[in-house]
Amino acid sequence: MKVHPRVHPRNNMASKTIKKFTDNLIKGLTPELKRYTVSCSGLELRVSPTGTKSFSFVFKHNNKNKRLSIGQYPYVSIADANAAVLEARKQLAAGLDPVLHKAVIELEKSTQLTVNQLFERYMAEHVRPKLSARTLYDYNKDITKHILPAWGDKPAASITQKDAVDLLQAMVNRGQNVESEHIKANMMGMWGFAVNRGLISSMPFYRLPKVVAVNRDKRPKKVTKRALKENEIYYMWHGVDKFCTPQVAAVLKLMLLLGRRGEDVRPALKTSFELDKELWHMVPGKLRESKKHLLDPITVPLPPLALGIIKAQFERSTSALNPHLFPSASIKRIGSHMTQSALSQPVNDNEFGIPSWTPHDLRRTASTGFASLGFTQEQIDNVLAHGMYGLAKVYNLHDYIDLRKKVLYTWDAKIQKIISGPSPKLD
Repeated sequence: MKVHPRVHPRNNMASKTIKKFTDNLIKGLTPELKRYTVSCSGLELRVSPTGTKSFSFVFKHNNKNKRLSIGQYPYVSIADANAAVLEARKQLAAGLDPVLHKAVIELEKSTQLTVNQLFERYMAEHVRPKLSARTLYDYNKDITKHILPAWGDKPAASITQKDAVDLLQAMVNRGQNVESEHIKANMMGMWGFAVNRGLISSMPFYRLPKVVAVNRDKRPKKVTKRALKENEIYYMWHGVDKFCTPQVAAVLKLMLLLGRRGEDVRPALKTSFELDKELWHMVPGKLRESKKHLLDPITVPLPPLALGIIKAQFERSTSALNPHLFPSASIKRIGSHMTQSALSQPVNDNEFGIPSWTPHDLRRTASTGFASLGFTQEQIDNVLAHGMYGLAKVYNLHDYIDLRKKVLYTWDAKIQKIISGPSPKLD
């Protein structure tokens, strides 16, 4: 066993007396199978089998042996530990019990330290210096989402095990089982940090019981199928110009005009457009990798509104380094195309006043609009590129450009009529 030269092998001795504590001496103390102590003039250092090293002061008060916990090394330095011993000796000389005196002081401190303040210290002193940026993000997200809204303004020392169980129980009842385990670990970490720093006197979360869902909340089912009404189309069209960037607005409008998915429009290459012929040679995004060999590009005619939007985007997207018509705005994605979250975020923020809709509802709106204009389901499927691969594509080589042009130009005229009229009432 490697031991510091000033501390001799103990052969299961419970303690060793030294003349002076130094950092080199303490760092040289290695853990053993049983806890042992090293002492100097009343100041003791306990070394546990796990390697934890804690200072304490041993004294007599009213003829009783007592121990004052000072804190863990190296969080508590040798100088601070000696200062704590000196202060305790002064209290003994005045007839006070240092252990009771410390408990009173800690109680006063803990009633002032809120959970919000504990969170700030925990992140600054423990999480940020030691953990990765990704883990830091997860800690911050989980704690600010679940713990701080419930307890933020309460004193950290006032939180009990029942509070923790109630919080975890509510999460599990909502179906947040995995998140509840993260929060449980965050509780243990934050309050363990507070105990080790002497910010609170006790850990309330030892051996938290297993929490099982009881009377799980029945949340209303989310509406997943939705086609925008004509008055909603009006507010969507003008709303994207107001609340979205020009290229996000362009993608959402093209999805409505052409009945395309976002993953069809977002990755569109500049070379796939023939603006002089008013055509777009499009490969459906869902099939780009797995079934690319089965599907030739589908030729999509560009009616007036769509053509104007695409020409305006060409004028905005002047970079020769990015082949995509709708480039990503992120510095980390230079050379790539716009992400789905760029489309979803403004819709999720619900700035338009239109209840419960998603970007994909624009494709459903277009399909429903085609049907309202008298086109058959077979014609609609052709425009939407449903079933345009496999044997049907092998034996049927017709391009259907005239059919698609008829459907899309008729729908384009309908949209122009809707968006150019007076502001309708919104349900």
